[in-house]
Amino acid sequence: MAEKKQKTEAKKSEKKTRTGQTKKTSKKTGISLYWKILLVVGVVLFSFFLLSLIRPFSDWYVNHVTPALHGVIAPVFNVFPFAFGEIVMYFGAVLVVVTMLLSIVFGVKSLIGKVRRKPAGKSGFYRVYMKTVLAVAVLFLWTYMFHWWIPYSGNVLGD
Repeated sequence: MAEKKQKTEAKKSEKKTRTGQTKKTSKKTGISLYWKILLVVGVVLFSFFLLSLIRPFSDWYVNHVTPALHGVIAPVFNVFPFAFGEIVMYFGAVLVVVTMLLSIVFGVKSLIGKVRRKPAGKSGFYRVYMKTVLAVAVLFLWTYMFHWWIPYSGNVLGD
């Protein structure tokens, strides 16, 4: 009985090609590591956003956590003779412009393919690029949440 079930499942996972050959298809289940990490980071960021709405938490954060963060991060970025945060903002602005241009180009390319009734080829470059942009945006959000958003949600100068 179990053998019959395995054969049936094996046949379901095979797909016939145009030439009559059978091709094994795999069923991908679950979420990839990339999305799992982004999901965890998103939950953490959202949780801290909700906590930042509670003024006593923000005040505690300003008095206890911010000095520790400053003590670690300031020596690292004081090596640069310029404001590193400004460079990051310029990089973000360029990233937004490039992303908009690429989205327009790949969108027009997709529309032309639909008008010509050609099967849509999925661009691996664009998919990887957009995943990278999403990861960079989450990293920026992570940085801004803990260095600017939470401290400025409480008493700005602390106790």
